[in-house]
Amino acid sequence: ECATEKALLYYKDAIHHLSLVHKNDRHSDLSDSDDISDELIQCEMALRTARSVSTAIPSPSFADVADVLNDMGNLYSLDVSYKEAISCYESCLRIKEENIDSPHIDEVLKIRNNIGLAQCKFCLFDEAMATFEKVLYTQKCENENDFVETAMTLFHIGNVQFEKGSFSEAIRFYKESVEISGVKLGNGHPKTLVTTFQIGKAWHRIGEYRKSIITFAKALHLQKETLGENHEDVASTKCMIGVVHAQAKIFDQAMEYYKESLQLRRNVLGRNHPKVGKTLNHMAAVHYLQKEYKETKILCGEALAIFKHENLTEDHPFVREAKHMIRKADKKASRLLGKEILQKLTR
Repeated sequence: ECATEKALLYYKDAIHHLSLVHKNDRHSDLSDSDDISDELIQCEMALRTARSVSTAIPSPSFADVADVLNDMGNLYSLDVSYKEAISCYESCLRIKEENIDSPHIDEVLKIRNNIGLAQCKFCLFDEAMATFEKVLYTQKCENENDFVETAMTLFHIGNVQFEKGSFSEAIRFYKESVEISGVKLGNGHPKTLVTTFQIGKAWHRIGEYRKSIITFAKALHLQKETLGENHEDVASTKCMIGVVHAQAKIFDQAMEYYKESLQLRRNVLGRNHPKVGKTLNHMAAVHYLQKEYKETKILCGEALAIFKHENLTEDHPFVREAKHMIRKADKKASRLLGKEILQKLTR
């Protein structure tokens, strides 16, 4: 009993720290793994202690081991260590299925979902599809009334297809998901909106720009109704509509949406937020495509000043993109100048 109490103490302490990590960082990317490493150490201590008493007190200790493994999987996922996360989730699932009498179906499905998400992140797309299809089959057989969870599984399958590059298949699953969540949760619900947004992205990736713009416009309308005009999600959708217009070479419309997104992000996130700099990069790209190289360099310079202020490293994608565009603009501008000089000399 003393050993079990010790295991639970470690476990509760680890979960307490994990909840703090989630509370502080749920809206931002975790780039520093120090905090996560501390949580993993806590969970590993809990796991070792729980396993040490598993033979003496099977029922509670097996449950403890499974719970700790699941939370370790969550931590490894946060740490982008997906191989380790998959191993923890699979061990957790095996313990629950083999050693715990009648594990609740929802618990099993939740763990399988975690496995599928980690497999997708680790680019094990076939394995992820198999995992989610098994979840979907079980949901249809066992949870006939839980349509919302079915919609989320269809969304996950759509994401796997999207990551594989099978965009038409992704759209098919996303649409199935939206049909369910739209009815059960409403078209303005966050789960429905994010799926609608993904449909727009998939149409964009296969070059169906008109369908993409229509889908994003629908999402934008619902976001404004649900979240209000001054929300980062609204800014993100406006920016994405700008991206599609730029791809379709409708540059005036692209700049209009980029400017609206830029102003909104400055108001909501602050003038020095990296997403403000990213929007400036998008605007610079439109100027570059229109051979306006001076404007390209000015906007990229503004973006780099923001990235420097926010201490983004030289190898950060935003920084690399801005510097690459400046180099390209310099080369193009030099060639144009050379052509102009040559034309003057030959007159």
